[in-house]
Amino acid sequence: KRSLKYALELIQDVMSLYGLQPLEKPKYRDYHLAYKSPEELLRKNPPLVKYIQKAAETSETLKEIAVSDTEKVNPFENLLNYSFQARLIQASKELQGFYGEIKNYCLSFYKVKSNISWSHETFRIGRMTFLQIKAREKCLNLYLSLDPNGYDKNKYHFKDLKKPGKERSLPMLLKVRSKRSV
Repeated sequence: KRSLKYALELIQDVMSLYGLQPLEKPKYRDYHLAYKSPEELLRKNPPLVKYIQKAAETSETLKEIAVSDTEKVNPFENLLNYSFQARLIQASKELQGFYGEIKNYCLSFYKVKSNISWSHETFRIGRMTFLQIKAREKCLNLYLSLDPNGYDKNKYHFKDLKKPGKERSLPMLLKVRSKRSV
């Protein structure tokens, strides 16, 4: 529960930095989604999964990949590119709960809007992005518009994405893997 609490604390810091007040009666939604297989995600219109590389059968590929006469590596597996929504659909109920808690908290402030793209969800105040969420296998990556130098790295366990000489609008990365990190 601690990491979810830390993520919400950092988001609260962003909101106070921009002087935003919470809504009087925020609307909370349940963001739990039913699991679907990759085949179901491919059949959905529009599809939530794209092929990166389709499997192709050629005799040359078989000759190159053959390990021995009896054992062969399967060269025909498709490489798939999963969208943000597809990753959430295939995520655990616990991870979906963290996502819902963070999203509901962000949308409980005035003037905050969200937008879902293929790879992530962005939260904005006007034209300025203050939070980006990316779903990975077993964690949510939160990219925050906070200066990493102002926070204790031992407490929050974030990654500083600033590089010398480059300006980055979201320089702090916080990974939410468990209730502890939300």
